Amino acid sequence: MAREIGMSLSTLLNTFLKQVIRTKKVEFSINEEPSEYLINAIKRARENRKQGKGSPIFANIEDDLKWLKKQGI
Repeated sequence: MAREIGMSLSTLLNTFLKQVIRTKKVEFSINEEPSEYLINAIKRARENRKQGKGSPIFANIEDDLKWLKKQGI
C-alpha cells in the first residue's frame, strides 16, 4: 500500500504513528464486501427469526444460561 501511494513503508508507519500520538486514536478501515455465502446466511437467519426459529434475545446472562440449559446445550 505504501508503494501504491508513493512513499516508503517507514514513512507510512511514521506518519501513522504520529497521527496516533496526535489524535490518541487508532482507526482501521476495511472496505471488504461480504461474500455471497455470508449474504445468504444473513438472509436465512433473518427469515428464521421472523418464523420464530432460533434463540430468543435475553436481557441478562442468567436467563440466557437457563435457556441454554433447558435446550440441553
